[in-house]
Amino acid sequence: MGDRITQTSRHIVTGLVLAGALLLGVLRFLRGAALPVERPVIAVDVTRAIGQVLLTEFVLPFELLAVLLLVGLLGALYFARPEE
Repeated sequence: MGDRITQTSRHIVTGLVLAGALLLGVLRFLRGAALPVERPVIAVDVTRAIGQVLLTEFVLPFELLAVLLLVGLLGALYFARPEE
């Protein structure tokens, strides 16, 4: 009782090699990707369009999502409170 038990991973070198290989692969893929030089011009006010769609066509799912998130927050508060 009271002794410290140290845990060391024997696979840390293998993990570092695999993570490095994955990083190199992703960087090579990103360097070869053809990216557009200029951003396209947006002719519509996107913020206004999203707001109008959310408050007209998708108002019911938007409100149901708000209620679902509120219930989730109340559930998290219930489970996070200390036991009495």
